Amino acid sequence: MGSNEVLQTVGQVAGIGGLALGVFVLIFRDIVRRNIFPKLGPTHAYRVITLIVSLTFLISATGIGAYVYLQSPGKPDDVQFPPQSPEPVIMAHLALIDGHRYAEAYSALSNDAKQRISADVFNKVFEAQRAPQGRLLKRVFYGTAASRQLPDQTRGAFNTTTYLTDFEHGGRYVEAVTVRAERNEWRVLFHNLMPCRPPACS
Repeated sequence: MGSNEVLQTVGQVAGIGGLALGVFVLIFRDIVRRNIFPKLGPTHAYRVITLIVSLTFLISATGIGAYVYLQSPGKPDDVQFPPQSPEPVIMAHLALIDGHRYAEAYSALSNDAKQRISADVFNKVFEAQRAPQGRLLKRVFYGTAASRQLPDQTRGAFNTTTYLTDFEHGGRYVEAVTVRAERNEWRVLFHNLMPCRPPACS
């Protein structure tokens, strides 16, 4: 079997990993066939063999590692959008925030959210931004959008729902709640609250 046929066969069977392994086998075979080692001293021959085999094996191992990674489950692009609507999760979160139950809201956040912000910081942010606004008067759905990537390049399955919200003391605000898929269910990732500006508010 020729070199091209070997590479084609292993590439079809095992993809990147097989192709890398095939290259390793072919290079090693050609080294042996050239019979150059009798012309070298024992020390030089040993060093040449060790260097060539080590570098070739390293490249092959890298290719196999890339193949294993690409075939492994759980990559961000493989995360499925949960079949259920994210609305119940979002509304439950907002109810906790409106009730100043920040510790409970934090407990229900996604694992990613908890890695990004500590419970102490979460509580302080909502104590400073949400509590002064007083009780909720009205929250109107404004829009929703699904996405595969956040502005910070994080990939996965996300949904951001936006509301126009009126508070007792703070006037009208835009609330944006982003949820992400974790273990085939929606969990809150971000909750942003900002004064409403045109064009949403005139």
